[in-house]
Amino acid sequence: SAEQGNLDSMFNIARMYETGDGVEVDPHRAMMWYTEAASKGEPHALYQIGMRYLNGDGVHKDEALAARMLISSADGGDLDATIALGMMYYSGTGVPCDHVSAMSFFKRAALQWSPLGIFMIGLMYYNGEGVDVMRGRGIGLIKLAAEIGSVDAADFLRDNLITEVLLVPRDDLDPGAAVRALLEDRVHPELVLSEKGRAGLALREHCALGQQVLQHLSLIH
Repeated sequence: SAEQGNLDSMFNIARMYETGDGVEVDPHRAMMWYTEAASKGEPHALYQIGMRYLNGDGVHKDEALAARMLISSADGGDLDATIALGMMYYSGTGVPCDHVSAMSFFKRAALQWSPLGIFMIGLMYYNGEGVDVMRGRGIGLIKLAAEIGSVDAADFLRDNLITEVLLVPRDDLDPGAAVRALLEDRVHPELVLSEKGRAGLALREHCALGQQVLQHLSLIH
């Protein structure tokens, strides 16, 4: 039971009070259970509370505390926290703008096969943000992100009229190996990449994008 310290039970009770699943919605009780789970190191509870402090959602806004909690959550393996920290450093939200740190968090997410993490790395290589401009590598990663479900990546390819980017995996493609190959700019035996037909390089402004994604993350728990 939750009273006996079961972290899953604590987290599930918090979610029930947050969403009204079988009980009346009660943000105060939800926060109480999230806090209890977070105090015992439950990674996603740390993420939930960290995002609340980042946005001032039902608590006094405290960006420094939010960053510490999200770092603890990411260190515990929480993918949402890893992405959130990447966006915070990318856009300078709650922490100094630091594209090197942003890239580090996005790479951690990408190696967990995160479409958004892969897209953001591709975007940074495409724009030369914190790294040298490498358009081919950037487009390859963005195309990969789009193929595994990133709406942002698909929108980027469409908006920038990038066409005929061929990413042809074998049926037994190892996703982690494919991502590592693209990050390291290597020719990977399981990945064939070619690029042609680029035009119209109107790029999104990175701070606005980072803030939009952080706002989206605060709405999906």
